[in-house]
Amino acid sequence: MNIKVTSLDSLIDSLTIRGERLIRDAYDKRNRDFTTRTGNLRDSYGSAVYLRGELIEKSIRTLSPIAQQRRNGLSGAEEIQSFLREYRPNGGGLTLVVASTMPYSSILEEGGGNLSRSYRVIRGIEDKMQVIAKEYKGTWSYKKIS
Repeated sequence: MNIKVTSLDSLIDSLTIRGERLIRDAYDKRNRDFTTRTGNLRDSYGSAVYLRGELIEKSIRTLSPIAQQRRNGLSGAEEIQSFLREYRPNGGGLTLVVASTMPYSSILEEGGGNLSRSYRVIRGIEDKMQVIAKEYKGTWSYKKIS
């Protein structure tokens, strides 16, 4: 895919669309291997674009909330909104952040606690993140943020 960028705004818009597709792909049954009981884990998926470490508010994308109850007092939709607004990535350029923010996301991903194996929460889209990074001549990384 050849990408032509005519302005910073069009680049931000392009990354916003890519972020939205990534969170949909991450939650797609073909890329995840867990079941969500309350819907809060699903609701905690989101993406946003940052410029020089500052959030581009219009770039926030989340899945439409479906949870009818909180899990341990937490709402997935509230957790992702809060995370994206408070997070500040390092770097001087554009950063696309894709996250799942319920506290047990990382436990599932790492296979911690009483789990007998790990589950794909975000890592199911690693290949797609690598492709995007290459297309935009950037880098990508996976990191757990506590």
